[in-house]
Amino acid sequence: MAAGLSKYPYKPFMWYNTLATLLKSFILLYIGYVFGKEYEIASGYILKIGVVMSFVFLIGTYFYFRNKKHI
Repeated sequence: MAAGLSKYPYKPFMWYNTLATLLKSFILLYIGYVFGKEYEIASGYILKIGVVMSFVFLIGTYFYFRNKKHI
C-alpha cells in the first residue's frame, strides 16, 4: 500500500520485492535445513530469543507510556 500511495514505479518495486523475497526464502530454507534434525536445540534457542524479545518489548512499552506526554 505504501508503495502505491507514494506512486513508486511498478517495475522497480516488483524487482526489489522479488529479490528481497528470494533472499529471505533462501535464508529461512537454510535455517530449516541446518536445524531440521536438531529440533530440540532450535526450540531452545527460539524459546530464549522469544523470552528476551518479549522482555525488551515490555520494557520499551513501559518507557514509551511513562515518557509520553498526555495531550
